Amino acid sequence: IDGRTSADTALATNYQRPEDMEIKTLANGDQIVLIATTTTNEIYSMNLATSEMKVFASQATANAAGGLIGGALVSPDNIAIDADGNFYIIEDQGATNADIWLARDANDDGVAESLQRWAGMQVTGAEPTGLYFDLFKPNTAYLNVQHPTSGNDQLLMIQAVPEPGEYAMMLAGLGLVGLASRYRRKA
Repeated sequence: IDGRTSADTALATNYQRPEDMEIKTLANGDQIVLIATTTTNEIYSMNLATSEMKVFASQATANAAGGLIGGALVSPDNIAIDADGNFYIIEDQGATNADIWLARDANDDGVAESLQRWAGMQVTGAEPTGLYFDLFKPNTAYLNVQHPTSGNDQLLMIQAVPEPGEYAMMLAGLGLVGLASRYRRKA
């Protein structure tokens, strides 16, 4: 069965065609489903316990850098969730327009307070899709890059870079280990 042909035959509309879904368990135990729709550049949330639907994110959502996201959010296609419960929205556009947005829903109400650009696709002709966060390595993600002009689809592994404070702690720890070994040699 060809879904598009069947919909056309039935005179159905492609309005708000769902692209992807992701489920998150909230602190109160309720679960919400996020649904990305490309037609009107919106992501919806549905609370499975209350059946309440909300616009999770749209072009009217605040940009963490200031102002509203506006036309920067186009064709939300895929959704991913990381180990900390943060949502990521992946756009269905070719380079240099395809972005991955980090959505902040700090109060778990099913509405993002803001979006911020997490990554942007710069590979000619490519489209990011299939962002997945490793369940066993919280700082590791995988991203499929499809349709590049080169013809070589790729799966990329992305790992978080430690913050400067983490480097300072590591150096301090190494310094203490060095002092301890030096102290043992003298004793």
